[in-house]
Amino acid sequence: MDVLAVENLSSNKLLGEMMRRKDRELPVELIPEVMEQALFGTLATVNKDGVPYSLPISYVYDGKAVYVHGTTTGQKIDNIMANPNVSFSVVTDVETLPDKFSTKYKSVIIRKL
Repeated sequence: MDVLAVENLSSNKLLGEMMRRKDRELPVELIPEVMEQALFGTLATVNKDGVPYSLPISYVYDGKAVYVHGTTTGQKIDNIMANPNVSFSVVTDVETLPDKFSTKYKSVIIRKL
């Protein structure tokens, strides 16, 4: 398994600083719940030429780190070796709001820079 280590998922440095709509920000206490409930995550990487690559991926969250499923070869690994900056996200409790042309959901975004 490939490993993406996350030092502290409750850190505003990792999560809150990118949030434009503070009124919609997920309380940090809910992060473990969302991480444990999501069915899969999305891992985003960048290749050596700067082209983004994002893929849905199985994962395990142990409260301190996210472990993603995969092999030791392939585009995902090549991209991480060339550029270790990655992003991992999960989404739960999705509800479409057609009358508002919007979607309600809970999400966690982890950046490793």
